[in-house]
Amino acid sequence: MAGRRVCAKMLLAFAIVFWMLVNVPVPAEPGNPAHASAGGSRTFVIGAVDFAGSIATLSPFRATSTPEMMSIWPCMSTLLTYDPDGNLIGDLAESWSLSADGLTWSFRLQPNLYFTDPATPSSKTHQLTWLDVQYSYFQAQNSSNQLQSYFLFADQGIIQEISGSANYVNITLAGPFAPFVEALTFVPIIPKYYWEPHEDLAGDATWWEGAPPIGSGPWYYSLPGLPVTGEVVLQRSPIWFQEADRG
Repeated sequence: MAGRRVCAKMLLAFAIVFWMLVNVPVPAEPGNPAHASAGGSRTFVIGAVDFAGSIATLSPFRATSTPEMMSIWPCMSTLLTYDPDGNLIGDLAESWSLSADGLTWSFRLQPNLYFTDPATPSSKTHQLTWLDVQYSYFQAQNSSNQLQSYFLFADQGIIQEISGSANYVNITLAGPFAPFVEALTFVPIIPKYYWEPHEDLAGDATWWEGAPPIGSGPWYYSLPGLPVTGEVVLQRSPIWFQEADRG
């Protein structure tokens, strides 16, 4: 639990910085693609000493270092997130509620959610649905991975059922579990269509360390493998669901 609290504090700090990166408007400057307005070629450059050597995976289920997380999470989205004041706000979720008994979280998803495939970043072929939420959370809960602790109480999975239809999803817990909000703000939603073919015989896909960070966030990772230089350059996703509002 102590490790999870430390991770949660790191997450909050990262979420605030990340929120500011995608929400603070930056005026367009001629010849400067990193300061392009909506419709431009926004990039996100991450650099560090020995950066390449500190990134061994781009899988959200296997990431343990700060450089790994900083390369993965900008490409991802979560159901909820935090604003700069530390207030809980929606990310993929347009609205949400918690039942009076504290067991069922109900979400209405944004209507225009798509995963950005680096090979065809403008394509809206792969829509994010409640089934991707279900797949992401059960993969994290039911397999041994770096995100599993967000779903465990007394070594038992806290999620009892995930159901939904269209852009609605309901998550029912086995018992009241206040720390579950940490999962809602940190565990990314991955594309079921991309991960499912890599499952082992037990249905576990989280072992796949070579997975690219394909998500529905404001950026996408365009390199064919792990970075080999001292920086990672993430490209602007032209189909990010908040593109029209935030650029």
